[in-house]
Amino acid sequence: MSFSTYLLHQLFQPTELALLRVLHSEPFGLPSALLFALAESFSVLPFAWFAYHGIERPGRTLVQRAFARRTAPAIASLVPGRP
Repeated sequence: MSFSTYLLHQLFQPTELALLRVLHSEPFGLPSALLFALAESFSVLPFAWFAYHGIERPGRTLVQRAFARRTAPAIASLVPGRP
């Protein structure tokens, strides 16, 4: 899920930073900046979870099955005693 989080974080960041500038025009102190970074990270997680379970995992399974079909006959021919 970390790859999905990374990819989606890049999409969310400009919008969240623009929203922050509208809501809070003054510079942040360290505690406020850390709190915003934490909130920004958590805002991406539901979308990252969906992307991982709805796109990334099924895609991995599809690719693994495709390669398993291609390599299974080649591997079986290397096993002694099998035609």
